[in-house]
Amino acid sequence: MDDLPPWRKPARPAEAAAHDDDWWDRLYADDTDTGPADDWWNKPPVPQTQTCTHPQAHDVHAQPAGELDAPEAPEPRRRLPALTAGTVDQYAEQARQHLHFEHRTWVLLYNGSAAALGWAFGLVDLFGGWIADCGHAYSVTTALLLGTGIVVILGQFIDRRTRGWWGPLPWICRAPLASAVLALGLYAPASL
Repeated sequence: MDDLPPWRKPARPAEAAAHDDDWWDRLYADDTDTGPADDWWNKPPVPQTQTCTHPQAHDVHAQPAGELDAPEAPEPRRRLPALTAGTVDQYAEQARQHLHFEHRTWVLLYNGSAAALGWAFGLVDLFGGWIADCGHAYSVTTALLLGTGIVVILGQFIDRRTRGWWGPLPWICRAPLASAVLALGLYAPASL
């Protein structure tokens, strides 16, 4: 215990009590005690009389509250009709029935066109390059794990949160996920 610096040594009980009293005394040393605090919250308000600056002076608060003119209520705001997600889904279902597509065909067209959009913007090459570089630098297993991780992260953080959006926005946000799935599917580690 003697090897410890002073700030690491435990305080003795007498010193600790004296020290606690010292900081309290030092904190309030320069304050003067004025006695019990006034009950300012219980006192009635003092009426203030102000005079008006008009040529015929009168008290400002002379008019009773019942005779004051109430302000007119503002007109209610007009709101646009709410577009619910159900209407978009109904339109999509009507289009599906009109085109006579099965659900699997519709899913394939939806994801395939999103992947084509990602191909056009270079997302498939980007994700494929990351997977191929990881495969050359480390191993095929690591490259497949990286590709699967990209797919899971994109699916969880982008695609899942944007599914209920309006119109073509979910399809546009599906493009990174579909591009990553396509890049992972096209990854051929044995090719040169």
